[in-house]
Amino acid sequence: MNRTLANILGNILSAMGVALSESQLDQLEHITAIVCMVVGLLITITSSVLIPLYKWWKKAKKDGKIDDEEIKEAEQIVKNGSESIKDNLKDFDK
Repeated sequence: MNRTLANILGNILSAMGVALSESQLDQLEHITAIVCMVVGLLITITSSVLIPLYKWWKKAKKDGKIDDEEIKEAEQIVKNGSESIKDNLKDFDK
C-alpha cells in the first residue's frame, strides 16, 4: 500500500513537472520542502517526547502511584526531547 501511494505521488509530481512553468515548479518545490519539514518535526516530537513519555507513564503506573523519582525521570525525558526539537528546528533555519 505504501509503495503504491509513493508511486502515485511520484507520478503526479512528475506529471506536474512537465506541465508547470518554471516559477510554478519553484513554488511546488518550496511547498514540498515545507511539508517535509513539518512531517520531520512531527516525527521528531513523536519519537523524542511522546513515545518516551508514554513508555514512562506506563512503567510508572504499574505500582499504582508515581513517586518523586519517577517525576524527575519524566522531567528529564521532556528536557531531552525539547533539546532534540530545538536541534531539529536549528536545521530548518539552514
